[in-house]
Amino acid sequence: MEKNMNEQENQAITQETEEVSVASPEQEEVELTADEESTTPEERKKRNRRTITRKIAVTAVFSALAFLLYWLGQFCKLLFAFPNFLELHFSELPALIAGFCLGPQYGAIVIIVKCLLKMPLSGTVCVGEATDILLGLAFVLPASFIYRKFKSKKGALLGVGIGTLCLVVLSLITNCVISIPFYTKLYFHGDMDLLITATGMRILFPGITVDNFYGYYLGLSVIPFNLLRGILISSLSFVIYKRLSRLIKRWTEQYR
Repeated sequence: MEKNMNEQENQAITQETEEVSVASPEQEEVELTADEESTTPEERKKRNRRTITRKIAVTAVFSALAFLLYWLGQFCKLLFAFPNFLELHFSELPALIAGFCLGPQYGAIVIIVKCLLKMPLSGTVCVGEATDILLGLAFVLPASFIYRKFKSKKGALLGVGIGTLCLVVLSLITNCVISIPFYTKLYFHGDMDLLITATGMRILFPGITVDNFYGYYLGLSVIPFNLLRGILISSLSFVIYKRLSRLIKRWTEQYR
């Protein structure tokens, strides 16, 4: 008698456990697909429009935040290690999170919008903002595309690693081809020696000369500076992404 009662209790506990078990992502996806199939095409169009509208709203918020961080970067300079025109800002962080949560195209929009907003305040005839668009896209797009392909911690780590590498490589190219030649001509009348003195590089690198300028500047400033930026932004994204992504996806997708 007691044995039968114990068996019945065990069966009841097993049934309760099965009822409260959480559905796997695959099961949730199947349920969502089934729900979508049960709706009419018109209802699906309305849902898609609402989702897109809410994604645009989230992108606008991220763009505003990115612009604020971009503007605040002018007050964050590591003068003890880098020339005085290198600003340490974290404006790619909102773009990276938008790229991870919503898709690479939304991350790209955040990069472009924050630079366009900064252009009226530009002190570089918008050349600095234009190169920042290139550098931001070089960092955010590879990271977002890779994370979309491999949605895991390893995928995110691989994405930001390759994004940081792309950022460093493109920063070397833009500094050699665009930034330094342009700034030297605009602010220092083409005098490279004056640029070295005015930007504090002669103090940072006592052995620097016009002849070896690019070796010192690229090797001891551009590469470590952009590596530092990439590592800091990536680390911050790992800390805050998970919480934000849950809120964003819940608002943009579930409550349509």
